[in-house]
Amino acid sequence: MDFRHGTILRWIPWFLLGLSAAAGQDGGKLTGAVGGDIPLPASVKTSGSLEYGDKAICQVFKGDSEVYDEDLRDRLQWDRQTGLFTIRELRINNTGMYTVKDSIGKNNSLFHLTVYNQVSKPQVRAAAPAPCWVECSVENGRDVSLSWYRGEERLNQTSSPDLSRSLSLLLVPDYDTSYSCVVENPVSRESVNTPDTCRTIGDPEPDGVEGRLWGSTVVAVSCSVFIIVVVLLVVYLKRKTPSHTHNKAGSDYSEEEDQCSEYFIVIYKKSEQIQDKLLKDTCACC
Repeated sequence: MDFRHGTILRWIPWFLLGLSAAAGQDGGKLTGAVGGDIPLPASVKTSGSLEYGDKAICQVFKGDSEVYDEDLRDRLQWDRQTGLFTIRELRINNTGMYTVKDSIGKNNSLFHLTVYNQVSKPQVRAAAPAPCWVECSVENGRDVSLSWYRGEERLNQTSSPDLSRSLSLLLVPDYDTSYSCVVENPVSRESVNTPDTCRTIGDPEPDGVEGRLWGSTVVAVSCSVFIIVVVLLVVYLKRKTPSHTHNKAGSDYSEEEDQCSEYFIVIYKKSEQIQDKLLKDTCACC
């Protein structure tokens, strides 16, 4: 009885090893992009097979291979030199569990392959009402994330398991700061830069050639207004000043003329002050 118990205990490790071999070694997770190629990193040197799920899709026997799956017939290749299987022109439906079985080495390797679409380029739209805001949006997909970056710093991020709805993310940017909207998944990445977005769509501060042209226009308009004011003032004073034919004393006329001159001087100085202010504002903008 003791002998039988000892025999059973001695065979337990071998039994567990056999179960492990039957179950296969976890080769890890693989990712691929639609339209790309991916090799399965486990070799079959002489004889063996490749299974998708529980279905054999390729058999290798004495150095020759035969593909059983119609969908993979022209896209699955086995390399005699390396012993590796390669799936070419990947499609979304190639996602799943693959098992590489080497009959000679008695090794089974399991791989979980996930195939992703390339992400699309994000779209950016902005609005200028204070405060200025910018919205970035993109078509959603498996493991797709959308982020706003300021330089190398990620400001915020969003994702959603609901693939029927697009992703969007708002940002209230600062002036004179460059931002980038980034969309990515495990196999691809796209970004759009948005430098000076608010200044572009809001009330721009003039600079360069446009600023100088704008300043010149302000100066011309202010000078024209000044001249018109002076002309109207002169006409007004002439109409209000009594003529020499009126029967008034010379002293009375001189006094009224002096008073009108004082009014003229005050208004003239006010006009100069307005013109100086316009010129200063123009220079500050330029």
